[in-house]
Amino acid sequence: MNNVFINIWKFFKFVHGIISEKMLAGRKNEEVIEGNSGSDYLGIMDGNSFRNFSLVDLPGICGELECIVNNLKNSTNIEYLLYDYPGILEERLRDNIGEIEVLLKEIKSVNSNIQQLNQQHLLFSKEQISLKKTLKKLKDNEIREMETVVSLFDNAMFIQWENAKNSRKVEVLERFLSDVMSKQLALENLNILATRKLTNLKKYPKGKVTNTKFIESNSAPTLSPENPEVQKIPPAPPLPHWPLPNFTNCNLFFPTDDPNSF
Repeated sequence: MNNVFINIWKFFKFVHGIISEKMLAGRKNEEVIEGNSGSDYLGIMDGNSFRNFSLVDLPGICGELECIVNNLKNSTNIEYLLYDYPGILEERLRDNIGEIEVLLKEIKSVNSNIQQLNQQHLLFSKEQISLKKTLKKLKDNEIREMETVVSLFDNAMFIQWENAKNSRKVEVLERFLSDVMSKQLALENLNILATRKLTNLKKYPKGKVTNTKFIESNSAPTLSPENPEVQKIPPAPPLPHWPLPNFTNCNLFFPTDDPNSF
């Protein structure tokens, strides 16, 4: 665009020189043109070098001038470019800046969430390790307590359990479980018998037993005559001399197997 305006300015200068030359009297046109060619000829930029302007270039200059004049006459485009278009560009720029800010906030939020998730994952891993250690410790304590109870009340079974625990054979563990189940059945039976015995003792205490089927053969102590406690017991009083009735003369009914007796 700058080159166009430079060419236009030089073109007007060239036209002004031609008019001035024609107004000079007493000179030939060729001498005037040759005398002023060094200063009045228009220089046109051809690539990176300048060349002198000639009449052959005049139609091109006129076409460029016509385009410039037509653009200048279109005042709507001029007003749009001068007043409306900068506002539109500014609005677009603000919209783009707003979108970039929103995108930046989302990126920061995602980054913050990722950091929080990583921190929570790290804390969860530590808590999981701690819970596993605590659970293992509780299981070990529970096993130790059960083994302590078994060793206190049944040392023989505890020794068998130690041997079975250190073994990797299925047969050994099955045999041990069979012994445990047998002993458990025996203990359950003993529990039932002892419970019944205790119930009978509470229901029929010593000295008040009226039914002999609840008394064992060796439950009552035997007292010998030489026992001093027996000697302190006074003798029984004599029986009264009551007349005994004669049952031989009574008409009593006696059952008989004879069917003719009825």
